[in-house]
Amino acid sequence: MSPTRSILLLAVLFTLQASAQLAPLPSASVMDSLIRVMQRGADDSTRLTINRSFQNIVFQFLKNDSALDQCPVFAPNIACLKSPDGTWRMLTWTVPAFDGNQYYYFGFLQKRAIKGNNNLIYTLNDSTTSIKKPESDKLSPEKWLGATYYDVVLRKKKRKVLYTLCGWKGKDQRMTQKVLEVLSFDGDKPKFGYAIFKKGKVYRSRVIFSYTAQASMSLRYEESKRMIVFDHLSGPINNTGVTDPSSQGPDGSYDAYRYRSGSWQWVGDIKIKLQPSKR
Repeated sequence: MSPTRSILLLAVLFTLQASAQLAPLPSASVMDSLIRVMQRGADDSTRLTINRSFQNIVFQFLKNDSALDQCPVFAPNIACLKSPDGTWRMLTWTVPAFDGNQYYYFGFLQKRAIKGNNNLIYTLNDSTTSIKKPESDKLSPEKWLGATYYDVVLRKKKRKVLYTLCGWKGKDQRMTQKVLEVLSFDGDKPKFGYAIFKKGKVYRSRVIFSYTAQASMSLRYEESKRMIVFDHLSGPINNTGVTDPSSQGPDGSYDAYRYRSGSWQWVGDIKIKLQPSKR
């Protein structure tokens, strides 16, 4: 039996046992093997098949673990983000396509129910290819702009609690993206996107930065400045007078969003020295 098939059978077995609460989660070595095949399997079918079992294992873990202020340590490839107010946690990860020209995103959002002590679990369904207006569409767990999140800032707009997320979004071999996303709740229902990012007179529900895959871009909240600070991107202008996003990168200057009057307002050319980005 091939190593990949053995790993898959182990994953299925552990998933069934975990769902029946007959056995603990897989060992660290089994999880490492699953992750290795998800990231480096021989083809997309193999990677995504293994990922389905991995999803089931993570889901069963969340069903049996209510510690929203903790991040699981069994899977180092999972980006785990906890809300500053302790009401939710989100686990996101990616599976790269074999040819390097696509990334598949997966995740779960676990939230404490408004009434009672139960936790609600929402599966995040990556719909990147079907989202018509990614910087303005209002989205949901069922229709989500896939990313792996690594930072969160809580702000309030009147009585509305808004969580601004910083995310990494691998695109293809030529281009990488970073995302400023907003998570909010209508009752217990999660919503993604909120028209809170203002540049000039234009408001956007989320901000997407695109740059060459050969570069690294910094995007994160700086507590000392109370701003979301990021590299300014620039690049050569082509014959049509525009810059190809896949050819631009950081130019050594920085811009930011500062929260004022209920919105994140763009500020250009700020003076700050940043450490390397988390992603």
